[in-house]
Order: sequence, then C-alpha cells, then structure tokens
Amino acid sequence: MARITATITAVTELGAEIKSFRFQAPAGQPLAGMAPGCHVDLFLPNGLNRQYSLWDWDPAGAWISVGVKRETSGRGGSAWLHDNLSEGGTIELGDIRNNFPLDEAAEASVLIAGGIGVTPMIAMARQLLEKGRRFRFYYLARNAGAAGFTEVLAGLGLGDALTRHLDDRDGLFDI
Repeated sequence: MARITATITAVTELGAEIKSFRFQAPAGQPLAGMAPGCHVDLFLPNGLNRQYSLWDWDPAGAWISVGVKRETSGRGGSAWLHDNLSEGGTIELGDIRNNFPLDEAAEASVLIAGGIGVTPMIAMARQLLEKGRRFRFYYLARNAGAAGFTEVLAGLGLGDALTRHLDDRDGLFDI
C-alpha cells in the first residue's frame, strides 16, 4: 500500500463531536480514485490505522475531506484525530479504495444514513443530483445535536429528496 504525507488544511466542526478534516496532497502527487463510497486509510503516529469515508474531494486530486465522529468508547482513532490534528499538521494517507460503490445505472436510488454514516451518502447524493437521477435521501439521527453535516446537506439543494429524521422528535424510523 502506497503512503503519502498530506497536510491538514482545514478542520471544521460539523456537529456535536463531529469534525471534517481536509487533507492536501503533496505537490506533484495528486490523489486518485475518488468516487462516491470511497474511503482512505489514515496512519496515525500512535500506530493506529483507521479508515474513513470521503465526503468531498477535488476532482483533480489536490485534496480530500473525511468526516470523523469522536467515539469515546472506540479504540482511540477518532479521539486521537480530534485531539491532535490541526491545520498545518501532517498525516500519512494510504490508498483510496471503494468497497461501497454507487450504482449510477439504477433507475432510482434510496440512500439511508444514520449519524456519521452520512459521509459516503453525501458524495452519493451529490453525484446523483449532478447526473439528474431520481433518488430519496433519509438522514437519521438521535437528535439535532447528533445530526452532523446539517449545513452541508442544506447546501446541496436536495429539496424534497431529503428527509431528516430525528428520533427524539419523530420516534423510531419505520423502514
């Protein structure tokens, strides 16, 4: 697996315990393979290797963005990122892979995302919208505070295609 050292160019709070991290590729080493559903390996200096879904990227490969929810009961990767990554810092990235590709040939699509699982779905919704495909997007969260990426989703212009379901307001979602 190839590794590159990327620079953190933006850290943005996108909800309670959720941050977006933008990684800039080194000059002359553009990132490749970005598509809806992709993820990237992050090699942390503390020895951990974690995978995070891409939610945004530069088509020319200059940068990628991932969303990370701090998991206090996790194995330490998200906490390390939240506590240690800041603009100007660096981190090693691995290859970009896609084990969750979007079926762009589908006549219509239904996207269902819960909590931080929204990250790959944002890229999928953007692609479906750009291609003029029919789709519905259901974003589920426990409450408004747990619904990260709310402003990002609002900025996509999804209109009636987006349903935001909050358990504390709407009860359990009935699939």
